Amino acid sequence: MDFLADANTEAYTVKKKDLIEYAEEQELAFIADNDPANDKAKFALLNANVVDPLLEDGYVEIEDVGRRKQVLLTETGADALRAFRHKVRDL
Repeated sequence: MDFLADANTEAYTVKKKDLIEYAEEQELAFIADNDPANDKAKFALLNANVVDPLLEDGYVEIEDVGRRKQVLLTETGADALRAFRHKVRDL
């Protein structure tokens, strides 16, 4: 959620592909520990481990723009991030 808050701007909205690239750069466990064979597998891991749980809790929403899926932080997600950002940044 911290990445979404920092990366989403008036001119650009984060896409799922951006989240995958960030996860690979940061060597996040859901990607690094699974060694997905292709992009389809990466998207499946992202959805199962990150996007779907955040959607269910109302922290993000997905907006279809053409064939792309943009990921937006909801007001609930922004509130949760504000409350716990110090914990995220300490990691």
